[in-house]
Amino acid sequence: MTVKDRSGKRALVADADIGVRDTIFEGLEIAGFDQIDEVADGSDALKALDRNRYDLIISDVRLHGMSGFEFVEVLRNPRLIRYDLHKSRTPVMFVSESQQTRDIQRAKELGGKGYFLKPFTALDLSARLMKLYGK
Repeated sequence: MTVKDRSGKRALVADADIGVRDTIFEGLEIAGFDQIDEVADGSDALKALDRNRYDLIISDVRLHGMSGFEFVEVLRNPRLIRYDLHKSRTPVMFVSESQQTRDIQRAKELGGKGYFLKPFTALDLSARLMKLYGK
């Protein structure tokens, strides 16, 4: 896990592709996030949640080990997680290459704050985040 820490809003990025993580990192910085943790799979995302609270989680739908959907199912289910209530309610935005209706619907069912199709630019992502956070 890479931690780039300054001050302000904190985000967790879960994506196996380092290039995508770099783009997301840049978009988050533009949108005002100053603390960004990056992980490559769902298991490491859960471990990161053991240590920190986040204002936003951006997760790829297709993670190694467990899918992004499975990761969020664990996050949202109070019987399956040991995190506090604040952590279980952390907003999640999904990113994916999949345009399949079932994936988009699943993201909505899990309370996703967005479903962003790859490829995208940091500016595309930051504009969506600023809209989400009312800036």
